Amino acid sequence: MGSLLQDFTTSVFDDLARDYRAIALDRPGYGYSERPRRMFWTPGRQARLIHMALTRLGAERPIVLGHSWGVLVALAYALRYPNQTAAIVLLGGYAFPERRPDLAVMGIFRVPLLGTLLRDTIAPFAMRLAMRRVLRDAAFAPNPIPQRFTREFPLELSYRPTQIRALAEEALMLRPAAAALSRRYRDVAVPVIILAGESDRLLDARHHAIRLHRAIRYSATRIVPQTGHMIHHAAPTRVCEAVAVARDEAEAAS
Repeated sequence: MGSLLQDFTTSVFDDLARDYRAIALDRPGYGYSERPRRMFWTPGRQARLIHMALTRLGAERPIVLGHSWGVLVALAYALRYPNQTAAIVLLGGYAFPERRPDLAVMGIFRVPLLGTLLRDTIAPFAMRLAMRRVLRDAAFAPNPIPQRFTREFPLELSYRPTQIRALAEEALMLRPAAAALSRRYRDVAVPVIILAGESDRLLDARHHAIRLHRAIRYSATRIVPQTGHMIHHAAPTRVCEAVAVARDEAEAAS
């Protein structure tokens, strides 16, 4: 689900920046970014916004890296802008629809009036109490939470009502968004490198990563042993290697 750009600046960003022009972006509603209520922020619309930002920054034919929910955005980016995408690298992604009762409960934060009341009162307090355990026992497990993440990641930004609203919207959107996008995976025409943690406690690597690899013509997949959902923290070297392979594949295809 949603996170902040510091998720990358505390993990692989510095390593990647030594060899590439590295750009980390917050998706709409996360960090200090806005998420206008009038817009239904599908993966395609988020991809369009990111494309606009990268174009303004002069980033031509980027390698787009997405993690978790961001995998859908990276896939949408490649489908929407095939001639302006060098390759995509996907980490621990949700790619196919499956029932997630743990995310369905987020729907309460979208109930008119009640959702707003909860987001502004109880929800931030409850998330402060639960977040450490969720990170330790689900997101990072079986790997430890890195000291740099603990020291530098601004958890307080994650408890803001605006970010809780973004989380709720995307939790409810996850299954239909994956269902709609998965019908087009065979149309992805850029190199794709897929990484998944063998011990991911949030997503089944075989259901998502391996199935996605079989659906995309120009793809390779790597299941990282003894690694959970946060691959970029637990196995940053593997991520950097995947980006290098994506670069080489893109150059060979051009």
